[in-house]
Amino acid sequence: MSPNFINFHVSADHPGVMECREFSDSPIVRITLRKVSKVNVNMSCDDLPKEMFAKGLYWTVSGTI
Repeated sequence: MSPNFINFHVSADHPGVMECREFSDSPIVRITLRKVSKVNVNMSCDDLPKEMFAKGLYWTVSGTI
């Protein structure tokens, strides 16, 4: 029978890895959530796309269109 994990922990220090425990005092089991590749998948905040705004109707301060 496979374990039923009830305690989970994820961290920005280890992206794509989830630490699980069956009970609060059980040993930690690490599970990789993403495919491991040779390509560096870690992105810095500078690599994210610029903010985009939808074109169309919008409400003004007075509440009219």
